[in-house]
Amino acid sequence: MAENAIPPIEAAQHHDLMDPAETLVQGPMRLRRWRISDMEVLYGLVGESLEHLLP
Repeated sequence: MAENAIPPIEAAQHHDLMDPAETLVQGPMRLRRWRISDMEVLYGLVGESLEHLLP
């Protein structure tokens, strides 16, 4: 791997494209899929950013 290359993202569990991992980990960063329980927070974040999201 090149010196400045970003190392591959590690899936919490091995999955294929039809069944992606719930969590991706890269160093200290951890990403997870949105869940139904996140809907209220997501709605608020989009509402607060709507002015910046409109063309």
